Amino acid sequence: MLEVVSWFVIYFVTHVLDCYVFSKFIKKTFIVNCKLIFLSLILALFDSCVSIYSDILKLVITNLMTFIILKIIYNESVAKTLIGTLFTYMGYVIAEAVFAIIFVVLLNIDFEWLSSNFIGIIFTNVLIFILYYLIFKINHIRILCIKIMKWYDESKFIKLICITLFAMLICGLLLYQLSLYKIPSNYIMLIFVVLIGIIVFVSGYFKEKSSNNKLNVEYTQLLDYVKTYEEEVVDKSKKQHEYKNQLVIIDDMIPKTNKKAKEYLKKVLNNVEDVTDNDWLVKLKNLPSGGIKGLVHFKIKKMIENKISVYVDVDKKLSKKDNWINVDKNLEDISRILGVYLDNAIEASSRAKDKQIIIEFINSEHNIEVVLSNSYNGNINFDELDKEGYSTKGKNRGVGLSLVKDIIRGNKLLSQSREMNGKFYVQKLLIKK
Repeated sequence: MLEVVSWFVIYFVTHVLDCYVFSKFIKKTFIVNCKLIFLSLILALFDSCVSIYSDILKLVITNLMTFIILKIIYNESVAKTLIGTLFTYMGYVIAEAVFAIIFVVLLNIDFEWLSSNFIGIIFTNVLIFILYYLIFKINHIRILCIKIMKWYDESKFIKLICITLFAMLICGLLLYQLSLYKIPSNYIMLIFVVLIGIIVFVSGYFKEKSSNNKLNVEYTQLLDYVKTYEEEVVDKSKKQHEYKNQLVIIDDMIPKTNKKAKEYLKKVLNNVEDVTDNDWLVKLKNLPSGGIKGLVHFKIKKMIENKISVYVDVDKKLSKKDNWINVDKNLEDISRILGVYLDNAIEASSRAKDKQIIIEFINSEHNIEVVLSNSYNGNINFDELDKEGYSTKGKNRGVGLSLVKDIIRGNKLLSQSREMNGKFYVQKLLIKK
């Protein structure tokens, strides 16, 4: 009876502490109110009743209770709550493993006394709670959890459930091994290393996916912007051309004897930006309106600002709207990929001695080929390119290429290839017609 009471108290504290930690992940104020206390008492009572059963059943029930209380108290999405449940559980996994190493391996305290005696149970769990709290006080860990929860995509819900349950199951089985009596100290160390490895892997997986989802949101917002930007560019081009024509007519109407007016008008005409003076703008006219033209125009402006030489070539046959049916249907995926390609090209060529970018839209028999060639500095490892975080441009770069790989994997109309061509790194996107 005393053991059940001790577990009841432990589970009550567990639920309250989990709510506190979860509130830090989602940046909400932690409030101890009647609702929190009542739910924690009810769920702790249920947890303590099943604590006498098998460890696997206890693992499932306790994590289910954690999920329920987090969902009811904070009413976040199922995906966020599920990830929060996983993170809180992993916090306990690390805390228990650290406790086992310190008190069982190093201090050689009897494991059976810690796990079965009333005082031992209370002592063990109080220290585990302290370790658990300190783990999530580490700024780097807390920020990582916040980023992952903020950007995780619920459309990957099935994959999220599978990864979460798999991680919990493996960690639970390893913790079960730790709970066995009289296991060698070197075996405890091995289990601890494996646990840390699993946690690092799962954290890395969610970090990569959340980074990709953040980019998805950014490029979706960019696409919404460039659609309007594209319309404004076309309108500006027409008005600019008409304005210059009117100035030329006025110039003809002014008598040659009025040299002062003639010189002033000539100066104004020279200052008027003529959009037809840019070869790349003429070429872009072969792209139909819809978003891609605006995106490319927007990025080329950025290239010019970075003093990058830009060459554009667009097959005249691509001016026919019929060629772009699949592009229009998959505009978000294609714009995200091109956004990544163009951003990476700008950054890579900006670091090169000879700053050059070539953008080509080729009309082949079965595909629209978008070929992007850029100068670069340093070496490129093709085997590592699609891995999250890889880049020749420095730390914490190259996330976009992992996003591109995910998009292409899920879209049968898209494929990519890459090669080296002299001083250029060449990236191709093939879009099936």
